[in-house]
Amino acid sequence: DQTSAKIERIHDIRRSGLEVIHVIHRHGVPDEAIFEVEAALIDAYSGLSNIAGGHNSNDRGPMHATQIIDKYDLPEIDWEPEHKLVLINVNKFESSGRDALYQQVRFSWRIDPRKAEKADYLLAVVRGVVVGAFEADTWHPATPEFFPEIEHPDAKRHAFIGRPASDEIWTLYCGERGKRIAVDKMKHIQNPIRYWNI
Repeated sequence: DQTSAKIERIHDIRRSGLEVIHVIHRHGVPDEAIFEVEAALIDAYSGLSNIAGGHNSNDRGPMHATQIIDKYDLPEIDWEPEHKLVLINVNKFESSGRDALYQQVRFSWRIDPRKAEKADYLLAVVRGVVVGAFEADTWHPATPEFFPEIEHPDAKRHAFIGRPASDEIWTLYCGERGKRIAVDKMKHIQNPIRYWNI
């Protein structure tokens, strides 16, 4: 029903009297490298009209060199947790304490609240690194009725009321500065929500 951003961009180009050009950046790429090349190009050009981001960009996308060094120097979660988990991919992260991170992570998500309520813990993940662990008491629609402080209400999205997890659980999943997810089945692909053991 709504014209996609890509089609609208094509129409804008044609309306201005120009033609769309086609640039082939790489050809003859082996099948196993296609997603990596595509993701690198999507990440390199800002302002694209793609609906989805690059494959694995959340985990291996653009980062400062010191962030990459720090990320791969962190301890790993290289074991399959027994807990029921919801892993929430957080794009922006401000390291200013557990309570501040809780406020940042709690809303608002396109998530199945019935599945989310089964979770023992919710993990905040930034570029493949677990930076926070939380417990949810209840999930509600992300509206002022339940969250008066919410900036962008959306009844189709949900948010939780809870608290940071205990020190024991925080240490298990986050450590002092975060733990890198090394279990492939736990990693985010495109969806910002990942369920584990649910």
